[in-house]
Amino acid sequence: MAPKAKLTSPPSHPIPAKRFIESLTPIAALRELIATLRGDGGCPWDRQQTPESVTTYLLEEAYELVSAVEAGEHSAIEEELGDVLFQVLFMAQLFEEHGLLDLAAVAERNRTKMMRRHPHVFGDETIASAGDVKLRWAEIKAVEKETNGQSRQSIDIPTKLPALLKVCRYFERLPEKPHPSEPLGEAVAALNKVAAATNVSKSHATDLGAVDAVETAGDALLHLVHAILRMNQHPETLLHRALRKRLAPHPD
Repeated sequence: MAPKAKLTSPPSHPIPAKRFIESLTPIAALRELIATLRGDGGCPWDRQQTPESVTTYLLEEAYELVSAVEAGEHSAIEEELGDVLFQVLFMAQLFEEHGLLDLAAVAERNRTKMMRRHPHVFGDETIASAGDVKLRWAEIKAVEKETNGQSRQSIDIPTKLPALLKVCRYFERLPEKPHPSEPLGEAVAALNKVAAATNVSKSHATDLGAVDAVETAGDALLHLVHAILRMNQHPETLLHRALRKRLAPHPD
C-alpha cells in the first residue's frame, strides 16, 4: 500500500521528555522518537518527508546492510539493521498519521501469511526438503492469487528491481524448471553468435552485425542467469564474489 498522495502534514503530537523515551522498551522508544520527530516542535526535515522520499533512504540502507553482511562486520551489521528498522518504522508512521494503516495490523497480516505458507511447520503437512518447500510455497501463493482475483500464472515482478534481480525473479517463478544444461547450452550458443556478429562488425562498423551482437549478448545473459539459478546458485552473489576477487589487492 503506497498511495501517491504526499503526506507532509503530520498531526500534532506531544513532545515527550528525552527521559521518557529512554524509559521505554527499545522498539517502543524508537517508535516514540519517530513520532516526536514528526510532531509539533519536532524536526523540520523529518516533518517534510513523504513515503516517496523515504523509499530512497530505505533502499540505500538496505544496500548498506547487504555490504555489511558480505563483509562479515558484526558491528556494522547491527548498525545497518537499526537503520533499516528506522526507515521501516518511519514509513509506517507516515501512513499511520493519516489512518491509512496500523503497524500492528501490518505485523498480523504478515504473521498469518507466513504461517499459511509454512503448513509443514504450523499445520499437518509433511515436506521432506528445502526444494519441496519452495514448490509448496509457489502452490500456496498461486491459490492466494486466485483468491484475490489474479491469474495463477501471472508473474509479479517489482518494477523498481535492478535488471539482474528482475531476471532472477522472472526465472524463479516460471513453472518450468529445466536441467541446468539446457539454459547453459542456450547461453553458449548465444555467446557464439555474439562472437560471430562481433567479427562481422569489425569490418562493417555501421553494419547490422553490431546491433545483432548487442541483442544476442542480452539473450546470452538471460540464458546464463537461468542456468546459474538452476544450479541453485544466485547470480548476484556470484558476481559480488567475483568482483571482490578482482578488487582485492594483489601481492607484489
